[in-house]
Amino acid sequence: MKRKECSAETRAAKAPAKAPAKAPAKRPVKQPKYTKAEVLAACEGCLGIQANVYRRLKISRRAFFDYRRKWPEIQQAIDDEQEQGLDVAEDKLMQKIQAGNLKAITFYLEKKGADRGWSGGKQQIELTAPPEPPIICFTRHNHAENDDTDASPAT
Repeated sequence: MKRKECSAETRAAKAPAKAPAKAPAKRPVKQPKYTKAEVLAACEGCLGIQANVYRRLKISRRAFFDYRRKWPEIQQAIDDEQEQGLDVAEDKLMQKIQAGNLKAITFYLEKKGADRGWSGGKQQIELTAPPEPPIICFTRHNHAENDDTDASPAT
């Protein structure tokens, strides 16, 4: 079969007319839904967990990141809250250690005591109660085996 050859003019005539290209529509600039003070207030008590902040504000993660980019004070507030979260965790860990929790003690020694040889979990820790004092029993012996007349204790 032979193909029909068409000229460029014929092809252009058969093609539908194209609409003139439009300039892309500009997105309207959105005004922030919240003020900087409102976002900073939402950061209080989040302990550095950013999801808590954008859930409180009922905004998307992307919107929160836009606030963070726009106002550097938001990132500073998150960093400060994260430090407070670490303080809370360290306090709870110390409470467990003081209560004698072996896992907490081991964790602390492995993390903070590496320069003293407490790394890699090679050491074994055994906590025992202090030994109880021995119980001393005194037994009274009667030296006169057949003598029932002397029933008084020996002095």
